[in-house]
Amino acid sequence: SCTALKTDSSGRVTCGGAVDSVTPNVFTANGTWNAPSNLEFAQVIVTGSGGGGGGVDSADATSEEAAGAGGAGGTAIEMLSAGALGSSQSVTVGAAGSAGAGDGTGGNGGAGNTSSFGSLLSATGGGGGIGVNNTGGIVCGVSAAGGGADGGVGSGGDVNLTGGGGGGAA
Repeated sequence: SCTALKTDSSGRVTCGGAVDSVTPNVFTANGTWNAPSNLEFAQVIVTGSGGGGGGVDSADATSEEAAGAGGAGGTAIEMLSAGALGSSQSVTVGAAGSAGAGDGTGGNGGAGNTSSFGSLLSATGGGGGIGVNNTGGIVCGVSAAGGGADGGVGSGGDVNLTGGGGGGAA
C-alpha cells in the first residue's frame, strides 16, 4: 500500500516514501500563499461565504413573521502538484453577505462573495435570504414568510460542491 505520493525526475507521480510534513494554511482574510521549498503536493479547499438572512419589518406585534435564511457558499477541492501550484498564489476570502434590514423595511439579505485560490479554484457565495415586509398583519397567524436562498457553487476542483440552500420560513 502507498503511504505517500512523490514526483519522480521525469514528472510522473509515483508511490514512495513517507510524507515529510503536513502544514495546514488557513486563510480568514485575503493574502498570498507561498509554496514551501520541499512541496510535492497540496490539497486546496476553497469555500465561498454564506449569504445573509432576510430581515423582517417587525412593525406588527400581532402577527408572526419569519424571513428566509441565506444560502451556504460553494466549495471546490483539488489535489495539486507543486508544478501546478507555482511558487505563490493570491488568496481571496469572500466577505459574508449582509443581513437584511429590519426596522419596518424587511429587506433581503445580501449575497455572499466569491473566494478563490489564484485562478485555479473558486467558489461563489450563497444567495441572500428573502426579507418580509408585511404591513397588513394577521392576528395570531403567520402573516408572511420569506424564501431561502440558493447555495453557492464550487469550480475548478476535482470535487465541486454546491452549498446548501437557506431554509425558507414557514
